[in-house]
Amino acid sequence: MLIHNITFLLEPSRTEEFLRWFHADAISFLRAGDVSDISLAILREVQGEINPPDRGVSVACRSLFHDEEAFRAWEKESLEVCLDAYRNRFGPEALAFCTLLESLDFLIDTPEDK
Repeated sequence: MLIHNITFLLEPSRTEEFLRWFHADAISFLRAGDVSDISLAILREVQGEINPPDRGVSVACRSLFHDEEAFRAWEKESLEVCLDAYRNRFGPEALAFCTLLESLDFLIDTPEDK
């Protein structure tokens, strides 16, 4: 399983606007293709320090894919559309970065393994 993460960085004053935009527009771009799951999370603290309001806000969108072929098709058809819409809506302060991870579930004991 592949895990794709987009971390959106934005001004604290635009957090609610971003969340409304994400719900109304971005999710439709990101759901296109063979995505098995999408979730959204907001950064609360780093190394025990609560994210103060004078710092930028980080919102992470995690998408799961069963294989690389599904991810690459989604990346080509949906990801750039979403990122372009984000940049157009939020202007020069619209920062985002993406990471792709591979799940290593075989290293984690599950209740079925015991």
